[in-house]
Amino acid sequence: MSGPRTAFSVVICTRNRAHLLERSIRSVLAQEYPPSLFELIVIDNGSTDATAAVIDRSLAGAPVRVLRDLERRPGVSVARNRGAELAQHDHVAFLDDDAAAVPGWLAAYDVAVRLHGATVVGGRVEPVIAAGVQAPAWWSEWDIRGLFGLDHREPVGGRSVAEIRWPLWLGGGNCVYAKAVFQRAGGFRTDLGPTGRRRRVAEDIDLNVRLERAAVPVYYAHDAVIQHLVTADRLSRRSIWRRAYWAGRTDAATRALVTGQVKRMPVARLVRAAIRSVGKPAWTLSVCRLAYDAGYLLQSRAVTAARGSR
Repeated sequence: MSGPRTAFSVVICTRNRAHLLERSIRSVLAQEYPPSLFELIVIDNGSTDATAAVIDRSLAGAPVRVLRDLERRPGVSVARNRGAELAQHDHVAFLDDDAAAVPGWLAAYDVAVRLHGATVVGGRVEPVIAAGVQAPAWWSEWDIRGLFGLDHREPVGGRSVAEIRWPLWLGGGNCVYAKAVFQRAGGFRTDLGPTGRRRRVAEDIDLNVRLERAAVPVYYAHDAVIQHLVTADRLSRRSIWRRAYWAGRTDAATRALVTGQVKRMPVARLVRAAIRSVGKPAWTLSVCRLAYDAGYLLQSRAVTAARGSR
């Protein structure tokens, strides 16, 4: 590889996750990467818990430049856009507050930028059971574990860094954008993405599809790994059903964004899924499929209704 190593502005956006945030911050400060080549920006998206105290404690004595900012307007897209605005380096790396980056995270992104000229690149998301939590019997089932990370976690075409296109996608919680490219695209749409208790969807997929259409290559870096923490509450029946439900809504919303159409789901399919799930354990594929189908059906009808009202 030639040329100087990449300088990164790492952005962590957080809201009311004081119990998880320190792990995320510490993982950035422990990067095996020259401290002069990255900074850490923490955006507090209007937290009401002990987040401010955790930020102060975690950033004290940091070996890199650090910045904290309060963004009271709710929404992860708003917070991420604010972080990119404050970034002083040419490449902005986003990390979620419930995830920890492995020590070679930034180094893997540096390879993608310098070797491939990547201006848009995302990495692998590996779900990790929290310490002290007993992994349930179904945890080894691939289709269920996929609810906690990307739907692709293998090298694309056997390459550690490869160009991808939708339906392969990058998650907003583990990605890097050249700041100029990100700002030219208008950043994340603020009418998409989670906002407080509202689980609006597909803000990351929307941005990547817009960039694809603008002829900006999108890459996947397999070695840029983050560990998405799965706590006990996320393994409850309610949480599993909710994740499957929102996976369905996300897929319907994404199809509408990408193709302009939503594949209609017959109500009869939902009824058949409900019948198949009767008497099954809460985490089986049949029950998750029922929740997924319900989410997809409701989102597709919402899209159709919104277009009909125009």
